Amino acid sequence: MSNWPLRKLSDVARLYGGSTPARDNADFWNGDIPWISPTELPMPGKGIQRINTTSERISQKGLDSSAATLLPAGTVVFSSRATIGKIGIAEVPLATNQGFVSFVPSKELLPEFLAYALLVYTDSIAGLAGSTTFKEVTRSSIRDVEIPVPPLTDQKRIISLLHE
Repeated sequence: MSNWPLRKLSDVARLYGGSTPARDNADFWNGDIPWISPTELPMPGKGIQRINTTSERISQKGLDSSAATLLPAGTVVFSSRATIGKIGIAEVPLATNQGFVSFVPSKELLPEFLAYALLVYTDSIAGLAGSTTFKEVTRSSIRDVEIPVPPLTDQKRIISLLHE
């Protein structure tokens, strides 16, 4: 493990925020785009959820009207507000609300390995939120968090061991 390079999250993944389309505009909701908020994920430390369906969906108009981004399958979502550290892996393209920092991993990082790394580093990441009443970790603060990045063969082996 000591031979694995430490890399900043921003060097091994593209980071995105999310947004909520206006709730009072019916044209923005009940569309074809899965849209998730942290309430749909397990509490920190209680597992990594595979996301293939969401309780709410937005329309293309809703996506276009907000700062949300359509994220590809393989994106790792990490709750960054209030309850920091809920983790999911998108199995379908989706958008998120503003309660997440989402990571689209580079080719050198498997989504599941990134999710486990975030799980391990959740306490350190939560420490970046400071001591305000409303805890929030910003994309600019999480981007410099370093994680070990082993070769893909080692990542696959680690993932396999964690599934046993």
